[in-house]
Amino acid sequence: MTSLDGVAFEVPIPFRSGDLLPLGLGAEPEPPDRHVDRAVVISPFLDSRFVAWMRQRAGQCTWVSRAETFERLGSKAFADDDLYVLQPQAEDDDVQGESSLSGLHAKVLVLDKGGSAKVITGSANATWAAWNGNAEFDVVLNGPSASCGAAALFGEGRGQGGLRTILLPYEIDSINPAKPAAEVLEEEVEDWLRALAVAPLDLHVEPDGEEFYLRLHLPAVAQLGTVRIAPAPLPFEVHAKSWAGELAWHRLTLQDISPYLAVEVVLERNGLKVTRRRLLVADLHGDVPDRQRKLLANFLRSKKDVLRLLVLLLGDEAAAELFAAELTDRDSGALRNRAGEERTPLFERLVRALARDHAALRRVDRLLADMASDPGLLDLLPDGFGELWQPVRQVWREQDR
Repeated sequence: MTSLDGVAFEVPIPFRSGDLLPLGLGAEPEPPDRHVDRAVVISPFLDSRFVAWMRQRAGQCTWVSRAETFERLGSKAFADDDLYVLQPQAEDDDVQGESSLSGLHAKVLVLDKGGSAKVITGSANATWAAWNGNAEFDVVLNGPSASCGAAALFGEGRGQGGLRTILLPYEIDSINPAKPAAEVLEEEVEDWLRALAVAPLDLHVEPDGEEFYLRLHLPAVAQLGTVRIAPAPLPFEVHAKSWAGELAWHRLTLQDISPYLAVEVVLERNGLKVTRRRLLVADLHGDVPDRQRKLLANFLRSKKDVLRLLVLLLGDEAAAELFAAELTDRDSGALRNRAGEERTPLFERLVRALARDHAALRRVDRLLADMASDPGLLDLLPDGFGELWQPVRQVWREQDR
């Protein structure tokens, strides 16, 4: 969100105002308004918990989704609500003979209350996980219900037009179907991973001569299926260890130490198999003093290294491609020519960040603070960078007051 500081968004007519709605950043936000007169929910994916939750807060609900989504939940979940699917011709996304994704993909909530309406759209499906845990990003637009609400969306009272012209009413065949076995298995794995994520994970760093030794104390969470864990900086398949009370990794370098752990769960039952891998954060005990500075010293060995890192922190796409290529050991020669030249116009990038991306300036400021603890690193800054940086930093700090 900090990268959007100072950006002015124009609200489209006939909406009167709008807000950004980030989800999954710690809190558990809900759609605005605890009760609405009418709700229209458009989403390719629904789940029973979200459906029940929305039906409790809306006097009237209309759902637009896919046939398979409705059938999976059953008619009992929706009672007398209006259900719609796209007409077959509306689902044909074949463009100039090229096959592409077909079917409903839009995610929209329209909430009417009195004479006002809220339209929420973005990446979040109408599922409990999307609104209570997933990292999603939506926009909330506010306007009069007459032009922005459910009736306007469906073209009601206008005689023609509106979303209703490309929809078909849908009747669910099943009443209260059981969840598919594969979905039950997936939910069990996801619930277990969530329980592990909130449990204490203690990772201890101990000296081992010139190298290091990691010990992981696992929490009192019952193992599910087959579980393997590895420190995230290390190649997983080489260093993963099976779940046990305490795990250890020997002969590690400074670059191998971090609080991040890769966890893989494989659950097999009745011929079905679910595999999930997640990145979790442990509490790091006994961290190497001044590790960040030492890592910088290992990583930054020339003026060109520092220049490329500065360009990357300032949001240069070519530098980001180069960084990804080098991490994956791909050929990066051509990318290096694009991103690593000493004549890179840093001043232009700094001024652009000053106008549009203060988060990039904060990244550069943290890098310089880390480098300041080692005079040798400061000597690697591009010639004249201090003269460019100081006025930019001064203006940025004044603007952020």
